[in-house]
Amino acid sequence: MSLDHACAPPVACLSRQKAFEDAGEAFDDPFAIDFIDDREDYGEDRFILLGIVDNRLLVVAHTLRDDKPRIVSACECKPLNPRRP
Repeated sequence: MSLDHACAPPVACLSRQKAFEDAGEAFDDPFAIDFIDDREDYGEDRFILLGIVDNRLLVVAHTLRDDKPRIVSACECKPLNPRRP
């Protein structure tokens, strides 16, 4: 799939950089959930995709430009309260 990326996050934040690099693979997840993001007026239709890549849940914000997804942002979901042994 052909993708377009807005701009990569700073290299100093490696986990976010990795999520951004892997975001394209989230579109290949057969169980991915994609829905419209209507929280604000972005001036274009914006979508949120939840997909699994390498056993990590990624949240990918994207829009469509020239009929291909343009990734706006991506991050890995982490548990709010880690489980304790």
